[in-house]
Amino acid sequence: MTISKKDRLEIIQNILNGFEEYWIDSKGIILATNLEATTITGYEESEIIGKHFSLLYADEDVESHQPEKELRQALETGSVKMKGVRLKKNRAKFIAKIRFETIHKETGEIGVKMILQDTTYSAIQNHKLKQVESHYNSLFHNRFIGVLNLDDHDFKILLANVKGSETLGEYDFTNKYFLQYLKENESLARFQKTVDAEDDNDFELRLATSAGERWVRIRCCYFPIEGIIEVLLFDISEEKKRIAELEKINQHLDQFIYHASHDLRSPLTTLLGLLYLSRNEAVSIESIHTYVDLMIERTQHLDRLLSNLAAIAYNEKAEIDLDKIDFDHEVNSILKEHKEINPSIHASLHAQQRAEFVNDARRLRTILRNVISNAYQYYNPGQLKPYVKLSINIEADRAIMVIEDNGIGIHPSFMEKVFTMFFKGTERSTGSGLGLYIVKAMVEKLGGAITVNSIPEKGSSFTITLPNRKSELKGSAIL
Repeated sequence: MTISKKDRLEIIQNILNGFEEYWIDSKGIILATNLEATTITGYEESEIIGKHFSLLYADEDVESHQPEKELRQALETGSVKMKGVRLKKNRAKFIAKIRFETIHKETGEIGVKMILQDTTYSAIQNHKLKQVESHYNSLFHNRFIGVLNLDDHDFKILLANVKGSETLGEYDFTNKYFLQYLKENESLARFQKTVDAEDDNDFELRLATSAGERWVRIRCCYFPIEGIIEVLLFDISEEKKRIAELEKINQHLDQFIYHASHDLRSPLTTLLGLLYLSRNEAVSIESIHTYVDLMIERTQHLDRLLSNLAAIAYNEKAEIDLDKIDFDHEVNSILKEHKEINPSIHASLHAQQRAEFVNDARRLRTILRNVISNAYQYYNPGQLKPYVKLSINIEADRAIMVIEDNGIGIHPSFMEKVFTMFFKGTERSTGSGLGLYIVKAMVEKLGGAITVNSIPEKGSSFTITLPNRKSELKGSAIL
């Protein structure tokens, strides 16, 4: 089988393209090659012409007659393309792209042209690229790290992963720019400085998103060739919130220790003084009675303080204990206690219950007792008909309680302080200043809210809203 001038030109073109080309007869014998110009397999032309082309196959492929099958397929179909493993002269395997084409000569002879291309390096690079892509995709789709790709010119958001979208509270970033989320001048300046300096150090930013304020720890990676800034966002909002809560707790603790130690020591000092007077002076029985009354009053004050401190500790530590609540019974028992102390104050209860109400009965009892006690304690002597009115509306999802009085009221300058620890807004206060602090803490513990409206010398109105947690007691015997 001879090779024409045209076929030799094609062989030369394949040489230039880095291919090895073999002309094979119908029995698989190699008739010609372009091996003089390429070193894919390592064979010289003289070493391979006249040999069966199966010497380019692995032993296991030869044993399974793979060369003959592929040759037969090429002769039958006219053209075959495939990928496979082939052998070099030194028996090293390589990944090849293979093309078979049948050749018909004027003499009637039929042969096959086999073209090999070594794709091992390309396959390795593709494998490495897939590994890199897999690693990047794993990072990009991480549920814990937000990833944004920004245009380095105007910081337009080009791409965002799910966590990045959640952090910014957006899922459509069409014509959205990262700078629009940096409402704080300090954050804007810090981000700009990082980008200008191509600095990738971690720093914190405060973002203003559609979902509210978010704190993030940010890391920038600048890719100048691509014109992209990759921004990693670590949402630290909860961490910041916990730190703020801890700082608040520390402030309360400092304030608590200072005031509690003073309030605990004050009645004890008074008691000691009265006891010394009773022992060392020649006093009348009337004076002794006076001293005893003062001791009782100071002891009661100390008892109330310790009870309040215990209530604070209980509210902080004890789990919520849900139970069905009978408002008529709870409120009327509290009103009865106070009516015996001050019968001149008219008390009334209007309760409208559309559903069974469930919440923490012990905490609710403390809330009502403290608010009602304040209404009695700070009544207005100038009122002809002092009163305390309670209006309670129980619905399927909540209870709304309004405790109203026409007492001395609260001065506007004190309105923001009434729920703070140890605050006393009037000289008439004989308590520890913890009552309303406990009320607010317990209301919030139960998932509710409390508000106050007041006019000096006209009266005050406290509105308490608590959720109905009946659904949390499924299967309970009380339902």
